Amino acid sequence: MFGLLARQSHFMPLPQVRVLFHVIIIVHLCLLSQLESLTDGFHPTGAVANGVTPEEARQLRDEEREMFYHAFDGYMEHAFPLDEFRPLSCKGEDTLGSYALTLIDSLDTLALLGDRERFTASVEWIGNLSMNDRIEG
Repeated sequence: MFGLLARQSHFMPLPQVRVLFHVIIIVHLCLLSQLESLTDGFHPTGAVANGVTPEEARQLRDEEREMFYHAFDGYMEHAFPLDEFRPLSCKGEDTLGSYALTLIDSLDTLALLGDRERFTASVEWIGNLSMNDRIEG
């Protein structure tokens, strides 16, 4: 599979890209609409059953949040709107056509973290993304 991808152009056909973006946006908007029910009354019962106290679970949750924002902020500062962030060079790289793939991949996490401001700004930016600029000629 990877050999086939390597031989093909890194640009997806425009209709497929549009469908992909619409599906991604719809899924993430559905996640965001359910956010309150997902996060209200957070109680890590599964963690307690596995020998982790509720306080330890909260601490782990907070550490995960910090790690996500460290990576996300690094991407936004050093690589956006390119597809990926290369942490060793601290530079961005377009790997699949300059669609800000890391930003798109981060939408579900932003929704689950309840970060409506960044989620909304990201969705608006993606909604304004022009696919016509990325057609291989």
